[in-house]
Amino acid sequence: MWVPIISFGGLKHFNQYTGKNYTVKDVATNPQKQFEVVTFMQDTLRLDVVFTMMELSCTPEAVSRANRVVGALPIESVFQEKHVDQKGVLFGPGFEFTKENIAKLRYPDINRYDLDIEQHGRSHVFIETMAKLWRKYRNTKVGKIGYAIGPFTLAARLLGEEEATLTMQDDPETFGKFMEYCTEVSIRQACALAEAGADAVIILDPSTALQTPAYYRDNIVIPVNKISAALHEKSVAVIFHGCGDSTPFLEQMTGLNVDAFSIDEVVDMRRAYDVLTKNGAYLIGNIMASQLAQKTPAQLAEETRSILREFGDKPNFVLGITCEMPYDTPILSILAITDAVITHAMEQLDGQPDAEDSIMSSVLRPQSVEELVCVSN
Repeated sequence: MWVPIISFGGLKHFNQYTGKNYTVKDVATNPQKQFEVVTFMQDTLRLDVVFTMMELSCTPEAVSRANRVVGALPIESVFQEKHVDQKGVLFGPGFEFTKENIAKLRYPDINRYDLDIEQHGRSHVFIETMAKLWRKYRNTKVGKIGYAIGPFTLAARLLGEEEATLTMQDDPETFGKFMEYCTEVSIRQACALAEAGADAVIILDPSTALQTPAYYRDNIVIPVNKISAALHEKSVAVIFHGCGDSTPFLEQMTGLNVDAFSIDEVVDMRRAYDVLTKNGAYLIGNIMASQLAQKTPAQLAEETRSILREFGDKPNFVLGITCEMPYDTPILSILAITDAVITHAMEQLDGQPDAEDSIMSSVLRPQSVEELVCVSN
């Protein structure tokens, strides 16, 4: 299986091939337009799974709207990445971070499709996109996957990463209460995706890079396991992705009750496989997202073959990208990886792939490779 995370990386190719001019804002605020882009890439590449877009700002934005925060970020600012690392989006001047005030926080309404974005944020856009994907692919073997923000990353986006890191050390009791709130928000988001038709949910927790082993259990393992329990009750698989170097946490990650792990490119694949799959979980990796727009299709195909030579026959391994596909990734790069995957599978079956069976020449019919070259340029 090969599970590239296309996300906003497919927007450029969609626009070039269809002649439309959708923007990032369009597909992040309009479920029909997001659905069009996602299904275009899925139907073009014919992959095993289809994803909604990956967008972490929508959940903290919805929380800020639900709590009518003074000076809450306007809709335009969620596409300006500067705010997410330097400062939080929830607490403005005059808000005292106490257990009493945390208890008063409202939960965002994300499970309705008639919500006004300016009033409620955009979380429901991704839920409705999932519902559309379910309607299109429900009678196929295509898996449908959505994203839920991890509780610690949500806390870091709401408070600001520096403030969250300091608070979890200086006032762990109050921070623990806040984590309970963030966990419940994440559970509601994940369950809304499940109810809309998701077969699996990826819990995205990129701010795990801020953790130390001493805090990992309380801030990552326990909250994520609560989300997993809620999803498993609905027979939905759970994938955990943490950005950065997870090497110091690998042993603790085995305490996560998830079905698969997606790791960053800086983590040693061999070490991660040995540790994370020993309890039956799958490991997804390790095509480097940072290289997709830098290397040639031929180089990426060879890198794929190298990974498959070592891991392709191992149980509980799934080939994937370490993060979402960069916007400028040529479509032929994804095709080259896909072709290498199919070729490897056929060779394992003692088949001899020919041009007619190659993804590069046939899976995209009626489009020709020449047409795709034009689209990708």
